[in-house]
Amino acid sequence: MGFFGRLFGGDEEKNTGEEARRKTVSGFQALELQSATGRSLASIDPYDEVLFTENREEATASISVRREGSVEPVSVVTCHLPKDSNDRTEMIRMMRTLNEDIGVARRNHTKVLRVPTNEYDLYAYMRRRPATTMDFDGIESALKEHKKVQAMDDLGTAIKSKQRVDFFIAMDSLYNVEAYKILKDEWKNYRNVIFHEIERGNNTHVFWRNLEILKIIKDTPETIPVGLGIVGSKPPHSLSLVSDQEGSVIEKVSVLIGRPMNTRQLLLDAQFRGHFNLVYKTGKERGMSLDVIRSSAWDLAAEEARYRLSEKQVKDFTSIVQTAIEMNPHAFALKAPFNDEILIRNMFPEAETGLAVDIGDQTVYYYGDEESISLLVEGVNDIHWTQDGPGMCHIDVPAGKKIELYNKMAKDVCLRSKYIRDMQETLLNNEEVSIKDAYNNIVDLVVRYNATGFTLDDQIQLLQHVAILRENPSYQESIVNIMTEALTDENPYLSFGVNDEETAPQEIPEDS
Repeated sequence: MGFFGRLFGGDEEKNTGEEARRKTVSGFQALELQSATGRSLASIDPYDEVLFTENREEATASISVRREGSVEPVSVVTCHLPKDSNDRTEMIRMMRTLNEDIGVARRNHTKVLRVPTNEYDLYAYMRRRPATTMDFDGIESALKEHKKVQAMDDLGTAIKSKQRVDFFIAMDSLYNVEAYKILKDEWKNYRNVIFHEIERGNNTHVFWRNLEILKIIKDTPETIPVGLGIVGSKPPHSLSLVSDQEGSVIEKVSVLIGRPMNTRQLLLDAQFRGHFNLVYKTGKERGMSLDVIRSSAWDLAAEEARYRLSEKQVKDFTSIVQTAIEMNPHAFALKAPFNDEILIRNMFPEAETGLAVDIGDQTVYYYGDEESISLLVEGVNDIHWTQDGPGMCHIDVPAGKKIELYNKMAKDVCLRSKYIRDMQETLLNNEEVSIKDAYNNIVDLVVRYNATGFTLDDQIQLLQHVAILRENPSYQESIVNIMTEALTDENPYLSFGVNDEETAPQEIPEDS
């Protein structure tokens, strides 16, 4: 049982009679199974039986519930089994895991569990299962890698057999150019491998419909076209490698040719996938010092920006911002000549947790987590910011108003967001410690923030944004009680365990 259950106990009204016997037996209570959309499938009482069956004739596997006193079970999940023996084994394994999850939910007194109802939902369920033993990511990555490696093996065979291969390189990003260097080094000794550097011109990207690319393909129909960073609908029998949500083109090219990335390539791949924070993590894994990581991150951020911005813009931005950071390395706000989301996220880890960027004393952009963005968008003192996308919002400073007001607002919200994160982390960590330590951890947190100016009312107001309390609203009252006891002279727990009769005034006997 978690901290809250152990510390505060349940607050539900206790049932009596036969209904209570069915719903609470030896610590068990009814478990409702629902579909992904919330449709009720079955309610499992302590005396009910959950069955897993495999029907070889119909090639199905199912999970059903047999109610106490009933003969026919109620079907909950039915999946068709594939013909392939390995696939069939995997499907049955997933079904058995789901059956185990239902059993765990019953033992943990879960009230509602949403479960899949067919093989497609089952696959999605298992992929999202927190403690799954199914390595779907590994399976999918292996399948994708197999297909890519097969394609590159075919390409490698074609190259070695002297067939012409034309690589079209979009020279519009640092990641494409770095991947280009890897490929060029791999096949630099093959004359039938030809590299074409394609500029984007006035377009945002280089597309397969680029006239230079189309002309080369038309003039050499025997060639194998390979696009690096080329986007859009590609010609038949061509191979396309681009940076996308699956990873950077640098990582893809390295995997395809079977060559591990060096430190620079690893950091660039990290920058594409996770900006400064992932660069930091990758650098630490490579044994780099904090100063070296920070210097490398800034250099790579500027190098990436030069493919989108002018040299003067990059120089002005990095010079002004670096000077500001040297003067106040712990600032929540900084002045910048313009706003560039990618450059800012690549340079500052604070862009994930709270950073206000002042542009010309006219606009303030705020970068942070969703909690702080939500607080600003919902409004502070009737001032509402405008959300620009995930983790980012802005406000235009009205004429006659000082920008310091909005920088302070952003700083205050950043601190409030930090409080929300710290409370969430504390409550999660409390699941692993004793009741005494769990209680003291909450007290220490609220006292510490109270010392920074966060009053009891301030902290109570922020509890609605703490995820674990949103998921368990009944716990919020208990946290408020702890906060009240810690920050005021009130003690909400004094009356616990005391009967009204014991606290009633007693009659004083007359002197005899």
